[in-house]
Amino acid sequence: MEGTPPRGQPLSPTPRPPEQTLNFVCPPPAYSRSSSPGRQARFHIAELEPHHGGPNQEANIENYYKDFRVEVADITEKERPNSRTPLRIEIPKQPSRVITQPRPFLLDNGSVVPREQVAPRWPAIVRRVVQIFVFIFSIIILALMGHSLVLFESARSTLIPGGPHGMQQAWPVNAALEPNYLLVGVALASILTTAFSLILSLRQKLNSPMTVRDAYSISVTLFLLAGWVAGTAVLGQFRKTNGDSLICWACDKADAPVGSIIPYGSVCAEQTASVYIGALISILETLFLGTFAFTFLWTRRQAVPSSRNHFPLKSWATNRACA
Repeated sequence: MEGTPPRGQPLSPTPRPPEQTLNFVCPPPAYSRSSSPGRQARFHIAELEPHHGGPNQEANIENYYKDFRVEVADITEKERPNSRTPLRIEIPKQPSRVITQPRPFLLDNGSVVPREQVAPRWPAIVRRVVQIFVFIFSIIILALMGHSLVLFESARSTLIPGGPHGMQQAWPVNAALEPNYLLVGVALASILTTAFSLILSLRQKLNSPMTVRDAYSISVTLFLLAGWVAGTAVLGQFRKTNGDSLICWACDKADAPVGSIIPYGSVCAEQTASVYIGALISILETLFLGTFAFTFLWTRRQAVPSSRNHFPLKSWATNRACA
């Protein structure tokens, strides 16, 4: 609100200082007034009201433009001779006219990816379900192998009836335990890496394109898959060919009358179950890698260059607001 200027001087509002929004400056809008008595002076003001937000908010790419019309009702010399009454200006708020652009996809670090390159959600859901099962099965294998090795070490020097001299050792002196230790190491590594990947995936969008984090998951999964395949294959082969292996010795003597002293049947069942569970984990890890392959092929096929993908949003908003 401002007072009436001296008689004889043009009536015009005081120009506002330049407004600074979104790191660019718009010049003040121009004002004009009709000099004809009884007519209304109309002003058109474009005001930019951006949405502010962090890198994870998609609203910071929208620009809202609101139009206002300033109506000065019947300003004539007859009605305001030598008047010191403040000039009343009514500014009725007009409906907002929203100009939006297609929202790009924002990654966790705030970078923008075109919508055409966004993968479907189901591969990420399958990956998380697979990781949960791999985590559970790895714990089971670690428990089975650990229990079998404890039973072996506790009765390693025990003598049982049998052999050419009437007594023999319960377990072979130089037992081949390499596949057992290999599966224990792979299971422990799988538990740690799968838990870490699950924690990281909680902060990642389901339909995010492939990132460096996914490259880490792929490399670790390839390493674990090789370990699972090698461990289960060697342990299964030792059951058939190597008589000094833990699984072969225990399964051959599972029906021996000394089962109450040495639990051969339990060790054989645990070792056999570890072979089948390890094979199942290998299949799940292969499915895990297959979802990444599908996501990669999908984004490559959908990544069609278009003008919308490279739309200069900030420069467009600057020119529109300063026009």
